[in-house]
Parts: sequence; C-alpha cells; structure tokens
Amino acid sequence: MGYNSFARFLLLLCVQIKQHNGARILGIVPTPSYSHQVVFQPIWTELALRGHDLTVLTTDPMNNSSLPNLKEIDLGFAYDLWNVKHNFTHMIRTAPDSLLKFIDRYVEMVDDIVDHQLAHPEVKALITNKTEHFDLLMLEYPYPSLTTFSERFACPFIGMTSLDAHSNIYDAVGNPSHPVLNPDFSLPFGGSLNFRQRVLSLLFQTYTRLYVRMYSYPKLESQVRKHFGDGYPPLGDIAIKVSMLFVNVDPIFHNIRPILPAVVRIGGGTHLKAPRPLPSALQSYLDNATEGFVYFSLGSNVKSADIDLQLRNTLLAAFAELPYRVLWKFENEDLPGRPPNVYISKWFPQQDILRHPNIKLFVTQGGLQSMEEAVYNHVPMLGLPFYADQYSNVDLMVGKGFGLSLNHADLEKEEFIKAILEVITNPRYRSRVIELVSVALDQPMTGLERAVWWTEYVLRHKGAKSLRSPAIDLPLYQYLLLDILGFFIAVVLVLIFSFILFIKIIIIIIRMFRQKSKVD
Repeated sequence: MGYNSFARFLLLLCVQIKQHNGARILGIVPTPSYSHQVVFQPIWTELALRGHDLTVLTTDPMNNSSLPNLKEIDLGFAYDLWNVKHNFTHMIRTAPDSLLKFIDRYVEMVDDIVDHQLAHPEVKALITNKTEHFDLLMLEYPYPSLTTFSERFACPFIGMTSLDAHSNIYDAVGNPSHPVLNPDFSLPFGGSLNFRQRVLSLLFQTYTRLYVRMYSYPKLESQVRKHFGDGYPPLGDIAIKVSMLFVNVDPIFHNIRPILPAVVRIGGGTHLKAPRPLPSALQSYLDNATEGFVYFSLGSNVKSADIDLQLRNTLLAAFAELPYRVLWKFENEDLPGRPPNVYISKWFPQQDILRHPNIKLFVTQGGLQSMEEAVYNHVPMLGLPFYADQYSNVDLMVGKGFGLSLNHADLEKEEFIKAILEVITNPRYRSRVIELVSVALDQPMTGLERAVWWTEYVLRHKGAKSLRSPAIDLPLYQYLLLDILGFFIAVVLVLIFSFILFIKIIIIIIRMFRQKSKVD
C-alpha cells in the first residue's frame, strides 16, 4: 500500500471512529455564487473531519471522496435561474440607478430560486421523510423560509453570512446596529459618514426593517405552506429563535462594532487554501514577468465580457501602455483589441496568483473574499466597485490606506494609468497592507476555529439560550426608551405649563391689587 493510500485509509478510519460520537448537521447555502459558497466549505470539511454527519444543500458541491460523512445535495441548477432567467449581471449594471429597486428585484430573484430549490426531489424527500432527524441546522442568511427546517426537525439553528450582516439580521439576536457607526454594507459608502450619508443610513435601516417585517415575511408564509405544509409558526417568530449568528467579518474590512456573545466573527481569510502549484504555462509566464504583473478580475458575479464596451476599450488602452504584464479574467475565448502584454483566461487560480512574488497590483471589483485573498498575501489594490458591499469595502480600503478607488462609470485612461502607477510605485500601500495583516492575525483563534468551537457549543447545549439577549423580547418603544423620553417630555411640559400658569396667576393677583389700590 502506497503512502497516500495508507494516509487516506487512516483518515477514513478516524472519521468512522469519530462518527459514533458525532452529531447530524443540516447545512444550507442556497446562493448560486461561488464567492458565497467558498466561505462555508472549510467549515463543512472541518466538522466532517471531527466526526459529525453532515447533509449540505449547496450549488457548488466539493465532491470530496475522503469525507464519507459529508453528503451534498447538488442545487447547481440555480445558476441558470441566477444568470439566465433573472440575468443578475444586467441587474448589477442597473443597480446604481436605484438601490431600493435593486433590492426589490434581488429579493424577488432569491425568493424564486429558493422556491425552485425547495421543489428539488432530494430536498422534498428530506422534508417529507418522517424518520429523518438533525441535531442542528446551519443556514446562510437571509433566506427566511428556509429557517422552517429548524421547526421541521425540532433542532436549534445557526445563521451564517458570507459578508457582514444587515441590521435586520443583527436584530434577530438583539445585537445593536448603529446607522452612523455601522451603516449597512449595501449602501454605497463606508468609513466616516457626512451628514447626508448619516441621514440616508438611518432611512435605509428603517426601510429594510419595515420591508422585511411588513412585506418579506408575510409574502413568504405562502412558500412555507407550499413546501412544508401547515402548522408552522410565523417566520418572524422563528427568526428570533436563532441560537447564534456567524458573520464573515474581518477586522481589516469592517468598522468596529459592539458584538454580543451570540454573534461570532468568522472572517479573516477563513476560506484561504494551502498553496498549490500554478499550471506550468502560467507559472512560466509569470516567472518571466521581470517588471512584474497586474492581476485584473471582477469576480464571479460581475462578468468582464458583459461590461460596457467603452469601459472595456478604456481598460485595454490603459493596459497597453503599462510596462507590466496583465492577467485579465475574461469569460470569452477571445478579447478583441487585446494588446500583447495582456493574458486572458475564463478562470485563474486566484489565491495562488496572488501569492506569486512578481505580482504588483490587484485591480478588483471589491468583493470581500477577493480582497481578503489579496490582503493576506500583502498585495495592494485598486478598486472598481459595481454593487452591494463592494462600494463600502473599497471605501474602507481607501480610508485605511492600502489602495485606491475609481468610478468605472466614467473611467478615463489617463486617471486609470495614474492610479495603477501610484499604487505600484508608492511603497506606502504595500507597507500598510503588511501592517494591517500583522494586527489582524494577532488573535488567539482563527475564524474557522471559532466557527467550529461555537458550532459544537450549540450542539452540546442544544442551543444557546444562556446567550440570548433580553433585547429580543423588549418592546421597541422600551428599547428606544420612548416611554422614558415621553415621561421626561411630559414632566418638562407640566413644569413649563405650571410655571406659565403660576406667572399668569401672579399677574392676575398683581392686577387685582392695583385695581383695589386705585379704588381706595
């Protein structure tokens, strides 16, 4: 038996032994986007290695044959709904026109995707199997109707996000969300807010809370009845039963905020993988880039092949004048007008490219996972944000001094070249990245270790009731101190009224004495 075969045998043996003490966990990550899925894959792997029996509903199965206790239900068909039926790329292009309209269309899209996923034969079989049971549900937020699985299997559940969480999600665990200190990541700004941004942030948080409670929950009740049947509690009641919230928050990319014990930060490069060799042709190409190279990618949702033709031509013209080689993640086979120094591919092993010693700069759309991969490999960035959290991520990057930002909508060749050369030639950007990473890594546990430990905590205690915030059960008027404020306002008004009445009485008495004096 070879070494690799023997090692695999030992791994399988350890897993089989641990399974006797393991729990049954149902994991659900419905978003058909690899950047969402990749955050949670290390958690599934580690929990499986620790002997737990997992069933995971995912659009991107890992198909890891070394983990026999990890069963994956492939929901990859949802990519057709995401890319074709709802045309998410077009949705992104029109997002700047109206954020509220984008949110409405996005919610409509994901509700439709979840409806199709719940109708999948293997998922239906899971729901209707009377003998099936799970000890824990781990669910990507925010998909309200899927929380019904926790009621179906009478088990606690952990909510998870691949980004930061919206204020209404933090509300479910009673965690405060200050609209100025912690604006929602969907807003096109971050860092220090001016007066206009503070007003918009407050209005947006108020709107999203009302939207979820008065529109989303009532609308999705019919989806619950359709796929799970009758007799389940309202979605709003299920939401506040969440045991813990795992948020993919990184100390580099997110503002400091108060965090309750029921909120666990799992960010900090949790999805980063061990280095692997690059394909030989690509390795040779980058090794021979004696002046260095620039890596350009807009991620998995923003397609370079679909960007505005004027923007594409601006990028091509700028890259042609650079003294560096350029890797461009481009989804088509051919890129018309491609200059000799530009190398295109539909896919790149991004993490290993960012580890190459010749890389000078990462031009990115500002996705959190991509930016983490660059930062933890000490690569400075130039941001071209398109939608959602990309704007706030890039704003924070600029504010913390490890990159620059440009507006793709009116990008000019000269300013693009100038920004590229500034970040590459000015050592302060790379120095700042190294400094921030050193601080971020100085922690007693990694994000993955925290996620696994707290998952098993919930399993050991069948929930996390001792960590439940009393703010969840507090009426809104009490939480906002409106009754106390009203009391003090009433006291002040009574005092003012009493003072005015007292003055009037004094004036009347004085007049009466004056009139009496005149009569006398």
